[in-house]
Amino acid sequence: RILHRNRSCINHTSILFTSVDLFNNGRDMISDSNETRLLIDLNLEAGNTALESSAFLASSAYFRSAISLIPEEDRWSKCPDLTLKLFNGLIKAEYSNGRWDRLREHIDEVLTQKNISTLEKVTVYSISIVMLSMHQHNHVEAIDLAFDVMRNFGVNLRKKPGKLGVIRGLLKTKLLLRKIPLTTLLDKEKMTDTNKLVA
Repeated sequence: RILHRNRSCINHTSILFTSVDLFNNGRDMISDSNETRLLIDLNLEAGNTALESSAFLASSAYFRSAISLIPEEDRWSKCPDLTLKLFNGLIKAEYSNGRWDRLREHIDEVLTQKNISTLEKVTVYSISIVMLSMHQHNHVEAIDLAFDVMRNFGVNLRKKPGKLGVIRGLLKTKLLLRKIPLTTLLDKEKMTDTNKLVA
């Protein structure tokens, strides 16, 4: 508590991990809800800082500590945004740690939440696709999942377009571009549709 209160007088990053570790060790003595929220936020900050420094084991420990401080029945119902941030960080850390069983468990928990949109789940979907392809070598399932996600974003692609489908698509694109002088392409407005950009 003393370290945290005096963080403005000391380099914050240098004492962040020390103060969070001390807080975590004495968490059983915390009864105030405001202090519990403070500890959750500090663990989130420490987890992100450790993640950026490639300290993946420490990062996952901080994210898990923060998640455990939120009652299970409240996580997705009362504080979905905070819970999603914590799980996104934990999933990134566990992927880097190579803890595939834990990773699958965390991914499933996020993806089964009905009140979280596909856009908000995009980080988890991306890691899930990479895990299926790179770790499990299940390329078919990875491609199927990618197509499903893109469909949710309004991008419909054929899984097996065939040669005729590819030629038809190229011709259609060529005809559309013929109407636009190449010199004006750079002056066109940038795409702003979030769903299309993510897809």
